[in-house]
Amino acid sequence: MRRIVSAILLLAVLVVFLWSQYFNATWQYLFLLRVPLIMGIFLFSFPFVAVFVAATMLNNLFVLNTKGQLAFVISAAIMTGMSIALGFDIILSYAPLRFDLPEWNPLSKFWIYVLSIGLAAPTIIFTTWLSVDINTQDKVLGIILGVAITILVLFFTSVMMTLDPPQKVTAWVMRIFEYMPKDAQKGIVDAQASRLKSGHMTAAGFFIVALIVYVFGFVKLRPRVKASDFQAPTLLFIILIIMMLTLFFGAVTFFFDISRVPVVILFMLLSFITYGFFNVDHFYEMKPDATGSKPSPVKMIDALNLRLDKQGSDERTLVVVCASGGGIQAAGWMTKVLIGFQEILGDDFAKAIGLISSVSGGAVGTMHYLDHFGPGGYPEKYDLHKIFDNSTKESLDATGWGLAYPDFWRLIGLPFLPPKLLDRGTVIEVDWKSVMKHPHASFASWREKIMQGALPVPVFNATLVEDGRRFLLTPMTFGENLRERHTDFNSLYTDYDIDVTTAARLSATFPYVTPICRNDKGEQVFHIADGGYFDNFGVFTALQWLDKWVLPANKQLKIKRVLVLQINAFPDVTNLPPVANQKGWVVSVAGPLMALFQVRTSTQIARNDQEIRNLKRIWKDEINLESVTITFPRMPSFSKEGQDYTPPLSWKLTNAQIGAIEKAWDILAADSSGDVRKLETAWRSWHR
Repeated sequence: MRRIVSAILLLAVLVVFLWSQYFNATWQYLFLLRVPLIMGIFLFSFPFVAVFVAATMLNNLFVLNTKGQLAFVISAAIMTGMSIALGFDIILSYAPLRFDLPEWNPLSKFWIYVLSIGLAAPTIIFTTWLSVDINTQDKVLGIILGVAITILVLFFTSVMMTLDPPQKVTAWVMRIFEYMPKDAQKGIVDAQASRLKSGHMTAAGFFIVALIVYVFGFVKLRPRVKASDFQAPTLLFIILIIMMLTLFFGAVTFFFDISRVPVVILFMLLSFITYGFFNVDHFYEMKPDATGSKPSPVKMIDALNLRLDKQGSDERTLVVVCASGGGIQAAGWMTKVLIGFQEILGDDFAKAIGLISSVSGGAVGTMHYLDHFGPGGYPEKYDLHKIFDNSTKESLDATGWGLAYPDFWRLIGLPFLPPKLLDRGTVIEVDWKSVMKHPHASFASWREKIMQGALPVPVFNATLVEDGRRFLLTPMTFGENLRERHTDFNSLYTDYDIDVTTAARLSATFPYVTPICRNDKGEQVFHIADGGYFDNFGVFTALQWLDKWVLPANKQLKIKRVLVLQINAFPDVTNLPPVANQKGWVVSVAGPLMALFQVRTSTQIARNDQEIRNLKRIWKDEINLESVTITFPRMPSFSKEGQDYTPPLSWKLTNAQIGAIEKAWDILAADSSGDVRKLETAWRSWHR
């Protein structure tokens, strides 16, 4: 094997040497073609990377839900392929004149269309193949509609190219070029006709059409609280970004390459300068707190006492839920477990929940779960399935819109265009609100329910970037403790309130999907990151709450037992055999990051288990403390024979993956010797 690799490397070196000696113009053309080459490779290879290399994070981008989504993606992919093909054609046509290179044959119209469709083909094939929730008839209609839209767009482009631009526009453009050196005009200006060369006119017409399509997406596809039936998929927005970057950088590099100007470096410098000049940042909204009521920890104990009263029994059980992070998988699994236990154990189980300490995706599940709590202190049976549906509804599409528009504008040096509170983070909140029962719920409104005993205390765990402290986003006041390295929202921002969707989003600041941000009032400026950096399971906060506030007040609360219910969204992999295929160059480059992420999870689990044992030991003479962990089980894959199912680490689930969550719960509930049945037996004995 080593001899084969050595022979291939030797042959490659020989080819490069001969190429460098005899085909210098080829290297020059490759450099000039770098933008369409890079964008073409990305457009063509991205589906393969998403499906075969990074499937857990990116595969679901290519799973579409309707024929309309399929049609839009097909049309956008072909248009993006067309923008790349036009870039090739312009450089091959005019580089000889502009850069004094040997002539190469430009692309004919036929090959431009072939290249456009070829570059878009993987996207079309993979979306058609993976979108199993679209029936065959709708797929065919979607493909036909997508091709029809593309033909219509190209026809509109060709019509625009046949129209002569207004005389004033032509004169204005030519006047700009008159002030430029003759070298700068070569390959761009047709001096005899006093206009741009035909290829550039074609590209300009295509750019205008592409810009119209892009603006249409901004106006018509923006996420709204009252969502329409159609939602544009994230993949569409990614393709639109590729198209606009291709057109922009293709034009800029062709113009500046003759002057040896490093376009990419200048672009990065421009972006850096505009970020600093306009003080660009990402923000979350805080509102004045009209209630003026921020209950002390003592009042929190009074509220817990009222809540425990709803059990109607002297045998008081306090359930403390710890919901782990992990994207939409964690949100769906968290709600499935809680509504599943309510269906098995009855409404008293929900009434016994006093605290939910959640992180990231678990925080999103907590938001949807508590959104349906009624005055009785639990969600009604007819709302249980709605809770699960809402928590598994994809929200990645809204993030895609935010990335393609307000955040894209900030990146390219136009940060003054989008409003301060409009980015991919705020639009994901809009998407969540579109399915919520109480879309405008805030900490103040939830605090009122908590004080009435109608709602458990939620804690959305986050991290302060500047000093690494845990940031407890909760309607209640836990107090600031520098020794314990934590603070909470009420202690830091006494006079303010925030929406619960904002709190969930801040806890679920999944790296690069939603942005790290700070408050919009300029007070106590801390940037807030995902809670998983400190504890991805929410256990640490829950145990501190018990140890510091609840258990010392047990004479008042009269709690008979405490159940710490951990809900872990991904299978336990600690007993799996080591994977030996990651070695050599991969480990040398990515090993430190791989170790960082793996150690973070395993170390947190070990620490949390030790903290639970310590708490049991300290309070063993005064209270019965039980701990149960409900972990998403290992089960056979529904798509790959002989392999385990791997839950996605994403903000989008397919119907099959939603079904896998339901199936996983059924597996645990049916296991007569498993933790679900053990807890059911114990619960029945506690509440005879």
